[in-house]
Amino acid sequence: FSFASLGLVFGLTACSKSDSPTAPRPSPTPQAVSVSLTVSSTSAVAGQVVEARATVRQGSSAVPDGTVVNFTLPRQTCWDDKNQDNQQQPEELGLCYYFIDNRDASLAKSTQGGVASAAWTSGTAGDVTVSASVGSANDSKTVRFSPPPGPVEEVAGAPVVYSLVPNEGSWQGGEEVEIRGENLCVYRVVATGLCTSDAPTVRFGLGDPVAATYTAEVVYVSPDGRFLRVKTPRASVDPPAQDILTDVSVTNLTDSATLVKGFVYRGVIVREPPTPQLFALVPNSGPIEGGTRVTILGSGFDYPVQVLFGDREAQVISSNFNEIVCIAPSIAPSQPGTPTTVQVEVRNILTGKVSSNTLPYRYGEAMFISAIQPNTGYILGWNPATIYGQGFVAPVQVEVTAGG
Repeated sequence: FSFASLGLVFGLTACSKSDSPTAPRPSPTPQAVSVSLTVSSTSAVAGQVVEARATVRQGSSAVPDGTVVNFTLPRQTCWDDKNQDNQQQPEELGLCYYFIDNRDASLAKSTQGGVASAAWTSGTAGDVTVSASVGSANDSKTVRFSPPPGPVEEVAGAPVVYSLVPNEGSWQGGEEVEIRGENLCVYRVVATGLCTSDAPTVRFGLGDPVAATYTAEVVYVSPDGRFLRVKTPRASVDPPAQDILTDVSVTNLTDSATLVKGFVYRGVIVREPPTPQLFALVPNSGPIEGGTRVTILGSGFDYPVQVLFGDREAQVISSNFNEIVCIAPSIAPSQPGTPTTVQVEVRNILTGKVSSNTLPYRYGEAMFISAIQPNTGYILGWNPATIYGQGFVAPVQVEVTAGG
């Protein structure tokens, strides 16, 4: 969430005894936030990834880094008859249009250098509108997706597996990991060379003490065939007494490839359970009403996790060993109209391990100032400056204390 800013002129004027007083100069017109959205292509094949790029400016300058841009797509459900049995199954239903980062129809990203981008796709043909907004400023673009042209063919090359990210996880499974490599798909469209959504078979071959092989659920196939996203299968009924080294294999219609010891299921008895450590919150502030999508970067997050903003529990959207996505809770009933900083902590529910550190998250009031650019100027004054914050409604008065 970002805020319309006010361009305000303020300063101090020095004069000698012989100088005549100078009439005040008129204040400049406030400069509003603007959003300009572009897409990597206005036409694509269903399943092809398109990048939406939002440029956000405050007048002629880029907004501060960390300004949140909300990307949205139409929220519509489609049916993919994967079994080709003309029978609709619950697992065959999903969003028609979604962002690659979270497989959802909405995504919040933070700006760097005044720009934020989001990759997305459509699983069906038709016109799809993607939007980006910062406060009341918004822009949108429409992309026309066409059906895969012509026939498909089997992927000719054998799969290649380079790595898994992350490469370790909880024995309980259910965590999303990315498999990176080449030819990680089953069919390609002849005319475009893009992979279809048909998934190769992914197996986790667990070593001692489990010594079993499980098939993983594939949740996403990249159109270029260079990565898959899968959910890790559960390693065992009971917590294992040691780490389990796991071979990960990918099989298409041509051949199979295995990354030996490519994944580790963490044991929970002889090994000290990981302690969460927090590195950063993105973003690290939001309105008192809550609802801000916050990404917690760190390590030692052992699914399932609990996230607390002060004494309020956040809704956890997703988590893996290094990242948690959650929704900041509201503090409006207890802290009306007051800027408040709370400490964010993470707790691994199964082991009771609490993060070794906390990070501050600022809840804003009805009006607060988050930044001033530039924050220096000539002592004679009349330097234009932009105040960033929330809740500015004209008319406003700005007071400056010299030397304070």
